[in-house]
Amino acid sequence: MNDNRDSSFGLRQSFNGAGSGGLPALNTNVTIRDPRPVKDKAFQRSLIHNLVNFLTQAGYPHAISAKNLTQPTNKDFQDIFKFLYLKLEPGYDFQRKFEDDVPVLLRTMRYPAADTITKTSLYTVGTPHSWPNMLALLGWMMDVILVLEKFKENLETQSNNQYSQNRDIDPKVDMTQVSPEDALYYYLIKTYRVWMLTADLKDPDLEAQMALSFQRRKEYALDEAKRQTEINDALRQEVEIARVQASPLANLEKEQQRLRNELEQFKIAIEHATPRIEQVRRANEDTRRDIAEEEVKLTDVERAKTEVQEVVRTQTTTRAGLESKLEERNRLRRREESLKQQLNDLENEIRTIDKRYQDGEIEAERLVKEYNEMAVKIGIIPRSAKYASGQDYELILNLDNARSGSGRLYSIDVKSKAERAISALRVQLTKAANETSNEILVLREELEHLKDQIDEYNEVLNAREYQLGLMSKKHQEEKEN
Repeated sequence: MNDNRDSSFGLRQSFNGAGSGGLPALNTNVTIRDPRPVKDKAFQRSLIHNLVNFLTQAGYPHAISAKNLTQPTNKDFQDIFKFLYLKLEPGYDFQRKFEDDVPVLLRTMRYPAADTITKTSLYTVGTPHSWPNMLALLGWMMDVILVLEKFKENLETQSNNQYSQNRDIDPKVDMTQVSPEDALYYYLIKTYRVWMLTADLKDPDLEAQMALSFQRRKEYALDEAKRQTEINDALRQEVEIARVQASPLANLEKEQQRLRNELEQFKIAIEHATPRIEQVRRANEDTRRDIAEEEVKLTDVERAKTEVQEVVRTQTTTRAGLESKLEERNRLRRREESLKQQLNDLENEIRTIDKRYQDGEIEAERLVKEYNEMAVKIGIIPRSAKYASGQDYELILNLDNARSGSGRLYSIDVKSKAERAISALRVQLTKAANETSNEILVLREELEHLKDQIDEYNEVLNAREYQLGLMSKKHQEEKEN
């Protein structure tokens, strides 16, 4: 174990130069754009939630909540940053001024978006312009801590489970029969023992064994890759054949859909046929009643015919008298047909008159309803309406009076009473509309005057804001210097 085992970054100088075993120096001339949506409100809320949970579980010594990370102070940010950095590099002492020390630490940590953190933003952490980048920095540090902790756990587990039982190396072990990690481990151990005995790091036998091990692994990998390629080609052919052929499931789904459609059509046909069946049933009942009535009539006719035949058989009428009766009968039949035709004409005329009367009633009711609705809108119905003046202008249709002819059809005389009230109301509303138009013109003039005053105030305010901006910029420059 080296002296830097507690530091997550190793030797500090390795970040600023190409030391042995260190990382390459960070190129500060390259601007790296942060790919995270740091300005997105949803991303910020998620990051704040994760930070609060992490700091609470990690034993953060100060009170922490989502509100602290929504509207943070400079002190809140400094406390959280120091806590997270000490997790990465325990024992570090913040001796310099915080605003001067942080940019150096960001380069040390190789923070990809270090260019977004300036000294000016460190003085104004809580502003809407600076805080998203500061919050993204804290989130990145939290992720680094979690990754390093996971790495350490895996490293310890791997060290305990995999290598604890392999401390004693068999010098005759065949490195082609072990895993690549174990082979490399054995190679290092054997090379170290050779170096301890001979002070020479090169052992031709070990190198040959290692080369043979990786050559065999390469051949196995190539064979396995070829086998997998053949399997993939066969599977691709099966997929292509399956794509070309019609899917049984698709055919069954089409058949199922067709049967469903036919079932729906059958249900619709049943729904449509049900009323028709009821109509046919009622028509059959009517037909049966008609047949029964006709049978009764036929019976009466047969009985009358029998009676007539009996009268004819028993009477002593001469031929001339019979012909006279037949002629009288024909005359009566023609008279009967003429009366029936007149009756039919009268019934048709009555039906026409009834139809016209019904249409007239409907039209009269429509006109009365339209009149009352218009009267309600203009405010003359009911008596308590605004423009009714205590008069009853509601129109009522008295159809019973019209049928009996004993009274008036309408409750009021629309022409004499309602028209006078409407004419007076029209004059009154016209006068009120003119007065309202005049008031609107006066208000518009006052509004234009107020707009002119507001424009003047805005010009003065813009000039003062511009002066304030210049003074603020000058104050900031003096503060930075």
